[in-house]
Amino acid sequence: MKKLHIPILCFWSVLINLGVLLLVLTCCTEKNTTTEVHKTENQYDSIADYLKRQHQYALSDSIKTIFILTDIGCMPCNKHFSELMSDNLSNSSSLFLILASGVNLDLSSFNSSKSKVFYDRPENITNIFLKQSKAIFIKHHQVDTSIIIEARQIDWQLKTITNRIK
Repeated sequence: MKKLHIPILCFWSVLINLGVLLLVLTCCTEKNTTTEVHKTENQYDSIADYLKRQHQYALSDSIKTIFILTDIGCMPCNKHFSELMSDNLSNSSSLFLILASGVNLDLSSFNSSKSKVFYDRPENITNIFLKQSKAIFIKHHQVDTSIIIEARQIDWQLKTITNRIK
């Protein structure tokens, strides 16, 4: 009788270990789940129209990255993203859209910058695409990639954005 229980226990032990391993691999692998790849001109045109209408700014070929900072979502993530944005204020190929109120984030570095920094209120934004903190990468008058800032993968997101800007 004892020999019968040992193989059954081993079977269940192996099955449970495989389940845990599968769970760990699916939850913890570095996936690109928060990156949206867009190949349509609609979003680019929408951004360009918004900038022209609200800020009298014509989006030029020199702009390769658009940073959007909001108060929505993970505040510590937005703080780290704000710091990354501040570090790139001198990058002439970047544009900054600040939709954050400044209550929870220090926006002083953006106020003193002579870069392409635009401020607006979230209520003035009609395009849902622009309502989250994100980095938008532009290529050939199209949105190539947008990386939404989220808590689940903030380290990967900030590293990816930094590497893309270089």
